[in-house]
Amino acid sequence: MCENILIAKGCKSLGNTIFTIAKRLLMTSLVVTWLFRNQVQNSQVIKNAEDWIAKTEMEYPLLAYQLELGKNWKEFADRFLSAESLN
Repeated sequence: MCENILIAKGCKSLGNTIFTIAKRLLMTSLVVTWLFRNQVQNSQVIKNAEDWIAKTEMEYPLLAYQLELGKNWKEFADRFLSAESLN
């Protein structure tokens, strides 16, 4: 599903490296957001994932925005998980 979202937004045209990074950012953001919503907040694994997301977003600024997913990966994950909970 994550790949399909990125492909539909044209991420493949940015090259395999960016596509792979975007896929990891998307999946990691979704998992971290889901865990946070389910009160799994004090884990070092989650802290490490959040740090990786922040570092990677600095290396590839505005990638989520360029793909028209939102201003950042967290915003997209919040919206996506909210929409999924309605279904």
